[in-house]
Amino acid sequence: MHLSDETREALEREVLGSEFRRYFDDTLRRDAGLKAFGSPADLLASLHSAVEDYSRKDAALGALLRAYQGGGPERAAVGSLLLLSLWPGLRAIVRSKWDQFHEKDVLWAEVHWAFLETAWHFPLDRRPARIASNLKLDTLQRLCGVQREQRASRDAVRSLVEAAEREGEASQATTLTDPASLAERLDGEDRGDLGHKLTRACDRAVGEGLITDLDRLLILGTRLYGHELKAYAREQGLAYEMAKKRRQRAEQSVRRILRRGKGL
Repeated sequence: MHLSDETREALEREVLGSEFRRYFDDTLRRDAGLKAFGSPADLLASLHSAVEDYSRKDAALGALLRAYQGGGPERAAVGSLLLLSLWPGLRAIVRSKWDQFHEKDVLWAEVHWAFLETAWHFPLDRRPARIASNLKLDTLQRLCGVQREQRASRDAVRSLVEAAEREGEASQATTLTDPASLAERLDGEDRGDLGHKLTRACDRAVGEGLITDLDRLLILGTRLYGHELKAYAREQGLAYEMAKKRRQRAEQSVRRILRRGKGL
């Protein structure tokens, strides 16, 4: 779910509903950091208040981070509560990056995933104070890292396409549902058309936050342009098994988009 103003109400419905309220009462409030809050709404009101009660806010955010990092079936809902807890700070990050993204939904999605990844890996034991500020700073740094990776990947894709054009390589064929079948032979017209479908499906998967630009590069480089995965992984600084797993996961997302087919 993208972090846009249109989806904030959906996040609130999730964490303010009766089902999550029971989980909040029965489980989350066992942590001393959340015991003082009668409901998720009370918690959000306190975290968003102008009162600089950092110790109380740190205790509450620390409790949420422990629950989120602990996993379990309610992890996604706890993530939604964390998103809402840091909403003002995340909105400030979006404003600071507003002119660097052509599509604002893509920007919100990047902030979304950068924040959740930051929350998942946040070293609470080493940084127990000023948690909100540190989460915001780490999310911004992670987002900047993603942008650098995307620029590098775009440059690599551009070089790959230019090299293919210089060498006269033609796009190889694919069925509409399996990127791996690009290695199969089809007639020239179908080959180009289906190659474009794969490229657009990868672009859409990146835009929807389902895969990264590096995943897109792995798929197009090895499936569309026929580069050997082992050599390609080495060029990108990835271990072969890691590259293989990344491509496999990314292709699952691309395959779903290809099956939908709309707009491709």
